[in-house]
Amino acid sequence: MRGIVIAGTSSGIGKTTITLAVMNALRGEVQPYKVGPDYIDPSHHKEITEKPSRNLDIFMMDEKGVRENYSRGEGDFGVIEGVMGLYDSYEESTAKVAEILDLPVILVVDATNGMESVAATALGFKEYGEVDVAGVIVNKVSSKKQLEGIKDGLKRAEIDYLGMVQYENEFEIPSRHLGLYMGKENPLDEEKLNKVSKNLKIEEITNKTREKSFNLNYSEENDHIDEDIPKIGVACDPAFNFYYTRNIEILSKISDPVFFSPIEDELPLADGYYFGGGYPELYIKNLSENSSIKDDLVDAASRGKPIFGECGGFMYLSDKIKYKGENYKMAGILPVEIEMTDSLQSVGYSRLKAKKDSPISDKGEYIKGHEFHYSKSHLKKDAKTVFDMKRGKGVNGKEDGVIEYNALGCYTHLHGCTQGYLNKFVYEAREKR
Repeated sequence: MRGIVIAGTSSGIGKTTITLAVMNALRGEVQPYKVGPDYIDPSHHKEITEKPSRNLDIFMMDEKGVRENYSRGEGDFGVIEGVMGLYDSYEESTAKVAEILDLPVILVVDATNGMESVAATALGFKEYGEVDVAGVIVNKVSSKKQLEGIKDGLKRAEIDYLGMVQYENEFEIPSRHLGLYMGKENPLDEEKLNKVSKNLKIEEITNKTREKSFNLNYSEENDHIDEDIPKIGVACDPAFNFYYTRNIEILSKISDPVFFSPIEDELPLADGYYFGGGYPELYIKNLSENSSIKDDLVDAASRGKPIFGECGGFMYLSDKIKYKGENYKMAGILPVEIEMTDSLQSVGYSRLKAKKDSPISDKGEYIKGHEFHYSKSHLKKDAKTVFDMKRGKGVNGKEDGVIEYNALGCYTHLHGCTQGYLNKFVYEAREKR
């Protein structure tokens, strides 16, 4: 597979729009990727390519995991969308991912109020680090005169010009408090996307891609349980849809996943239940009114079945959620109340140490993940926690993972590429049934 990285000089520079335009225009099967822990950009990748996007996150999966997850992709071209600016958060940056994979970078530069200075900016990025900046795509070009000045500057800097987006054709994906809308919620305007693609030098971009493969000889021994495969109910609907591609792949190898909607379905018969993140607050009335599934989930928890909720899933397992001044009854398994807020409460990577056994970890084990939420948790006096926070905020600034029976809820999102929490969870489901 031939690969390329699309990076920006900063956040908000137009990376996602241009990445989608490149994916849309490349002739051949495209495997999309996203640097970092994001769920939302990958959902737009999937709408364009009709293939699940794969995350490449150095913190959560280490360098070997990045190479492994890249190698699991399939297609003619691997197109990797960067995160923030090219060099931002250097040890977990887009530049570092490009170095690990030995792939060239196409730099997206904002041309607003600039001409030759656009080339100077690109030259600075090219010379700053060790990555191969193979060319530049210029965003928000307002006139032919401006474009000619930019091209002249890039020629003097000996940087290849790979296309542009006119100011009037630049478009934004609508956003809300957790970021952009998911791909299925707000499909991109195909006509606008084609206009963006039209001004990209796709043949030259194709020629910049680099063939790269890794002889990892990675073992699948941790990806399956040979006998007595348990069923795992996986909440998957508009309220709960933050799942990494690799996590679902692992679950599909080591268990028999049964997907269901807490918004409208009954609880399926299963040996354990997994609730990912998402937007439960946007469907809070429906979730609150589906009493039968909540009653059955409480019964399953009381019988010791393993249940795990990440962020939005954690909120659903709580006693109630306060949203826009109203209280809505949730599953009521965990002794905690959730309050939605207008401001971001936590964002960033987290590192946890288990102080007791849980459905996803053994005592003393370290787990890495990330947090991003607009809510506060209010733990009741009898609430028990599983993890001490070595990095990140968790549920109260120093701990994460509220547990009751064998049900666990965390604010931290986890990736299973190099961590065994999914194996532990499935093992618990098999042993406890």
